[in-house]
Amino acid sequence: MVAVYPIGAPLVLLLLLWRYKDHLNPPSDGRTEAEVVLARREDPVLANEPLTDFSMLYLPAFWWFEVYNMCRRLLLTCAVLLCRNLGETTVFVVFVAIVTLVIEQE
Repeated sequence: MVAVYPIGAPLVLLLLLWRYKDHLNPPSDGRTEAEVVLARREDPVLANEPLTDFSMLYLPAFWWFEVYNMCRRLLLTCAVLLCRNLGETTVFVVFVAIVTLVIEQE
């Protein structure tokens, strides 16, 4: 029961957003990224689904970023509790921070 929220919430959000993946990240067809973002804002399918607001904050190619962000936060707040001492905790937090910096650099 303890793993329901940390695993279930990001997984459910990813599955629900996956249904709208083609609307959240439409093909560019020679358009600039700004034009794709404007077209995405005017998409009636996305306008009628409040769940897609999670992804509208990010560029179209990064529609999944809120799920990643939830997992990162859960790692830094919940998984760190599995460390037995301060040394393990420090190494774990620094490792997660470096990995997320590399991912977010893109």
